Amino acid sequence: SVEAATILQTRSSASVKLSEPLIGLRPFSLILDRVTSRNQLGVTHEMLVSCLGKFASPQGIAEMLMRLECAGKSVKLVLPEHYHFQSELIGHLAQMEMQNEVVLFPSHFRQVDVLHASDAVWAPEPPDYVESYGVLDVLRVACEGVPLAVTRNHPIYSIPTIGKRVAWASDEIDITAWLVSFDRQRDEVIETSLELAHRIRAVTSPSRFVDGFLMRLPSSARF
Repeated sequence: SVEAATILQTRSSASVKLSEPLIGLRPFSLILDRVTSRNQLGVTHEMLVSCLGKFASPQGIAEMLMRLECAGKSVKLVLPEHYHFQSELIGHLAQMEMQNEVVLFPSHFRQVDVLHASDAVWAPEPPDYVESYGVLDVLRVACEGVPLAVTRNHPIYSIPTIGKRVAWASDEIDITAWLVSFDRQRDEVIETSLELAHRIRAVTSPSRFVDGFLMRLPSSARF
């Protein structure tokens, strides 16, 4: 293609009219490598857990960090992007001298960069006065194949076929135990997460959506 462009330029073709053919190229997202991401997040040997949901309960996050510290588990928790209760949570953790256990979401990062740098993702329950549960956010994370911890109280539990597999934990205590023992069962957890991701992608694919939509239409209206 470079040779062709050179020939055209020698024949007085304007360079602004020349372009590379894009047929056959498959676009994909560039993701920061895991080591670089963790270095920029200030994580060395700790387990990195990404917190999901901009309305996640600050009290629930603080209690989770306290339980993990009591269990002797070294964890860094990345707060959600645009977290609504950030100042409230940081102030509360500062009183307990635990503010260094959380990492603010970097402005130059994307959610996918944080996910691929994390060992696991946790979706805390939102406060009772918040009506946004972030079901779609949980589904997007589950599609990435990252180990995900969600309680059965989350609305995603009611989704047919996949809800009970995504929201598997009975409560936050169950998730605490899962995080504490994560290193001992890492391979098994990752394998389960990848299997779940494959299942969710199949269920949520555009073709599956169109097929389901057509099935709900009267036969006379399909054509």
